[in-house]
Amino acid sequence: MITVEATFHGKVQNVGFRATIRRYALHYNLKGYVTNKKDGSVIVIAQGAQETLDDFLASIKNYPRGARIKESTFKSIDNKEIFSNFAIRPDLS
Repeated sequence: MITVEATFHGKVQNVGFRATIRRYALHYNLKGYVTNKKDGSVIVIAQGAQETLDDFLASIKNYPRGARIKESTFKSIDNKEIFSNFAIRPDLS
């Protein structure tokens, strides 16, 4: 299992983006969380198999609703925490 951190910039807040990401994560049986940052971006921390994470991230890039992703970054991170579910966390300050 690996952990990925993805950051999305653009029109990604107040458009149902986090709820959709959670729904995608549950579909792919991933664990982790999604949260808004104060700068207007959205951070996703997701754990799972590499191929599943790749499919999950590809589905986010093709987000069909009101969001407009202008920039996204993805990186594997060394994370000791093992998540039991995929949650929407309160906004980060």
